[in-house]
Amino acid sequence: MMVNRYRGRSSTVSSKREKAILKRILTDYALAFHNLDRQRVLPHYHELLMLIGRADVWVLATPAEIEAWMSSFWSQLRERLFARAT
Repeated sequence: MMVNRYRGRSSTVSSKREKAILKRILTDYALAFHNLDRQRVLPHYHELLMLIGRADVWVLATPAEIEAWMSSFWSQLRERLFARAT
């Protein structure tokens, strides 16, 4: 356990709290994504959302664009039996 010598012990407590919050957020996102739960995933995306693929880059500027992309993407995942594999 590393303590910032300029801030003292409270920095360690704050750091642990921040790590716990981050872990909860990432776990919530992963569970929602793997369950293809769009309503629980959407709050994790913010405008402008940039997606980088092998050959393309997309910039989604509105919640409607993000929802449309997500619906299309998840349809493709379902076609590949993603839900059954996870």
